[in-house]
Amino acid sequence: GVPALMDLANDPRRRATSDDPAWKYGFWPDLERKDLLQCTLCGKIDGPWWSEKAKATLFWGFQ
Repeated sequence: GVPALMDLANDPRRRATSDDPAWKYGFWPDLERKDLLQCTLCGKIDGPWWSEKAKATLFWGFQ
């Protein structure tokens, strides 16, 4: 079957080794495309500015 979102998110290969707090809420959904990241809060897949958008979401609130 299709892996659940949190199963993918908890896979250590799908997370960066970074102290950036945004990585607590995001992961690479496709290991071949590390330019795309998926949010564990809303499920959206986004591009290179994902980290900044994730921090704004944490600061301003989930919408």
